[in-house]
Amino acid sequence: MMDIEWKDLNKKYVSGEDLFINGIRVGGYFYNSSRPKDDPLAFRINTRLPGFTIKTIDFEKSEDAKKKLEDFTKKWIRDISE
Repeated sequence: MMDIEWKDLNKKYVSGEDLFINGIRVGGYFYNSSRPKDDPLAFRINTRLPGFTIKTIDFEKSEDAKKKLEDFTKKWIRDISE
């Protein structure tokens, strides 16, 4: 069974959340303040899953970023379980 938990980032100049699976940080998303002013894609995901790379993917809404990262993580866990 997977225990999925999102925790707020505890960093001074970064806002977002980290994703934990069974207490282990596997990735997160953050507000990308370096994007162009007219770019609506404000949230960027990152991951720490071994052997799994995510090219830069940006989203308009934090909920979309969270959903995509959870989907990537679940796929990664299925793939290593086979």
